[in-house]
Amino acid sequence: MVLFLRVLAFLLLLAIGFCSHVLAFSSVNVPLDDWSYAALDKLEGFGLIHSELHGTRPFSRLEMARLIHEAHVEQEAQGITLPPLIEELLRDLDKEFRQELPLVGKTTGILQKSFIKPLNEVQARYVYSQGQPREFLNVKGGESQYLITSARIRATEGTPLVYNNDGIIYGEGSNVSLQFSSILGYRDFFSAYVEPIVVIRENPAGLQNPSDTQVDLLKGYAKLTQWSNELEFGRDSMWWGQGYHGDEIMTNNAFPLDLLKLSNPEPILLPWIFHYLGPFKYVIFASHEAGYEDPPNANIMGFRLNFKPSAIFEMGFSTTAQFGGEGQPAFNPLNMFRLFNGKSLPNSNQLTAFDFRLNIPWLRNTQVYLEYGGEDSGFGDYQHPWNLLMKDIAWMLGFYCPAVTADGRLDWRVEFTSNYYPTDPTPGMWYAHSIYKSGYIHEDMIMGHHMGPDAEDFFTRSTYYLTNKIQLGLDYDYMVRGVMLGRTEETVRQYCADLTFTFFERSLSLTTRYGFETVENYNMQLGDNRQNHLVETALKMQF
Repeated sequence: MVLFLRVLAFLLLLAIGFCSHVLAFSSVNVPLDDWSYAALDKLEGFGLIHSELHGTRPFSRLEMARLIHEAHVEQEAQGITLPPLIEELLRDLDKEFRQELPLVGKTTGILQKSFIKPLNEVQARYVYSQGQPREFLNVKGGESQYLITSARIRATEGTPLVYNNDGIIYGEGSNVSLQFSSILGYRDFFSAYVEPIVVIRENPAGLQNPSDTQVDLLKGYAKLTQWSNELEFGRDSMWWGQGYHGDEIMTNNAFPLDLLKLSNPEPILLPWIFHYLGPFKYVIFASHEAGYEDPPNANIMGFRLNFKPSAIFEMGFSTTAQFGGEGQPAFNPLNMFRLFNGKSLPNSNQLTAFDFRLNIPWLRNTQVYLEYGGEDSGFGDYQHPWNLLMKDIAWMLGFYCPAVTADGRLDWRVEFTSNYYPTDPTPGMWYAHSIYKSGYIHEDMIMGHHMGPDAEDFFTRSTYYLTNKIQLGLDYDYMVRGVMLGRTEETVRQYCADLTFTFFERSLSLTTRYGFETVENYNMQLGDNRQNHLVETALKMQF
């Protein structure tokens, strides 16, 4: 294990250095909820894409264009005849990324390196929410939902039946939000993105900052690109891992981080024997967690490595650490390399995970993915032989079939996630900690899987294109919290359906969603059973 981790450290340094020899252009990121990610999954399901690295998102617009171009090349080389839906999705992607496609070798279109787009996307959303959000609480001398452990957390679900939405919180009753984005690019080395949001709530009572109207910068960042290394600074979201419904280390469940990030947004091939690792990506980031309460002014940093040694097999490694803050010793960034000696970082809250994805071509390119992670919240002198990765365990197993039917209209996904396996006699909890007592959170919401600590989650979703322009989605989610350490088990069952209409080559889309859930032993209070409802309608225009 120690040798493997040291090899990963070497690969990270090699990737940073070798990227300086690879030509690239600066390009803003594609939001994590954009329709183009699902469209790429469909193209991959028909054997058109082989180099996509699912585990490191968001993709840049240039990376999206590269994958779309790869699909065209593969279709022409293999003479693949596509079903009408897949042909239309490919045409819609061509239109959406028409400005970037010339930069990746597609001959059509005009090469345009400098531009400004005052209106890139506009989105209006109406949300009716009925029900109180669940809380994740284990506070010393205060509210405690868990037994035994000294690990602390104070977090909120946000809005019942709403998750992975950049931490936007709605109140009970009616809510309206409006957001728009603008992008610009200058030559080949600079790009920028800004996305403000306005949220109007009928009933803000119970929120940390109660306000009928909230105006905020949801995302806003700039990028400097030198060859294939990219330095991003500003506010943005990330998703690390193979999951769709949630992930162990980093998702967009919480509000975007104000970060400094170094990465190679388009994968490279490493030199010498390391080219056998295939397409390779790295990400390193650091952020100050504004609003973190205990201890105040905490920080977080982390890195991810992602590679694909085969067209059918992908691997990744992620780690993050909360550090610093008032009352904590000064943190030396060089201590991050202690990880590669198999040791936990001092005075920090650290999470680590490996992830894998296997594509099965003969089963209509069905994908099976697995994640395995460790949390250092367990505390005491006990040392397990595998150290960090074997203290408090989490794992996820997923299955995704992009083409249940030959025409690609029906897909199906299943994910099971669990994080209640302590191997330390003094058990801790995922997303909780004895020093960073607010937990692994940002702006009161968990940065990893929204199910929370000491929990398991079963999720399944299927979508079906009724026509090329109308998509029906059905999903079911079953969550149990307090499995090992809770005063009692809280059980949540969610039933959701959504309908999406698209117009004008997906320049305009309308989505409506209804969700219903039952909560048994709400906030781990025995006998407190509830029912919640959600009605959501979103209108999105892309220019």
